[in-house]
Amino acid sequence: MSEPLRVAVDATPVVCGRTGIAAYVRELVAALPGHDVAPLLFSVGRAHQPVPAGCRHLPVPSRIVHRSWGLGGPPRAELIAGGRPALVHATSLLPPTSRRPVVATVQDLAALERPDLHPERSVRQLRALVAHLHRAVIVLAISEATAEVVAGHGVDRSRIVVTPLGLVGLGDAALGRVVDAPYLLAVGEQMPRKGLDLVLEALAADPALPDLVHVGPEASGTAELRAAVERLGLGHRVRFLGFVPGAELSRLVRDADALVYPSLAEGFGLPVLEAMAVGTPVVASDLPALREVAGDAAVLVPAGDVGALATGIGQVLSDDALRVRLRTAGPARAATFTWDRCAALTAVAYNRALEP
Repeated sequence: MSEPLRVAVDATPVVCGRTGIAAYVRELVAALPGHDVAPLLFSVGRAHQPVPAGCRHLPVPSRIVHRSWGLGGPPRAELIAGGRPALVHATSLLPPTSRRPVVATVQDLAALERPDLHPERSVRQLRALVAHLHRAVIVLAISEATAEVVAGHGVDRSRIVVTPLGLVGLGDAALGRVVDAPYLLAVGEQMPRKGLDLVLEALAADPALPDLVHVGPEASGTAELRAAVERLGLGHRVRFLGFVPGAELSRLVRDADALVYPSLAEGFGLPVLEAMAVGTPVVASDLPALREVAGDAAVLVPAGDVGALATGIGQVLSDDALRVRLRTAGPARAATFTWDRCAALTAVAYNRALEP
């Protein structure tokens, strides 16, 4: 029996915060051993979350490490990880310096596609990422939509492999409701690209809509969102819960009248998948990535159109036949997205990267 393929995996997103990229790294690393891959974890920078067991952490500020990597300098990824890996999997903001073949994951390039919706820092970071993708033998994209965008930024399509994400288990939802009254749920960072202001406008236009509960961390759009709540007189109809643990989030998703996901730019859309998995109806923007994830198991509306968003929410709330269809189609659609499939496709990409 051959030994598992040793791969140095950048776990920096896991120690940096509770983000979608962190979930991607955690779930992928857990599934890779089932496909004859032995992940060797490494991370750099300040650890805001616990360093995973077995991960070799370099506590040097990430800005210093990234500056050096940008110039092709040390530290080499395989030396941080140890264990003599055959290749390196870059998951963070910049492919690291390495003498091993590099595989790099791109979640999205939304900040380059819509710089008006992102802080300048995010735009600069993605420009640097794209500028250094030449280091990667293979580029992994989390959706076909992301793959097309990456190719549009100069990466040969033959080097891009699509590895769709899987469903992240949120935890035990056996307990009772978190919110007693009917509500709409929105999940994601409070940043302009998430389109949360559109939900506020829809609520203000229709007092009959349920209240909004939002889960997710504060970000670049927080001040504007709070101001919009005050301006629209929605203080009594909107609740910002911030980060909530998985079990509580699972109950919030399960019991919502609908998940509302009005993003203006997206690379995948895990909250859509999580809601569909438990049969919660979804109203989301008709973006390529969300269309790819949801199929016909959600109500998709033109991105940025408040009227269409309000109409879509109203349809989901009032049309019993539609709700039944979505509650049936959602779990079936979500079940096709698994971390085992993501890991299998990733393992194939690893081996391809090692071909002469």
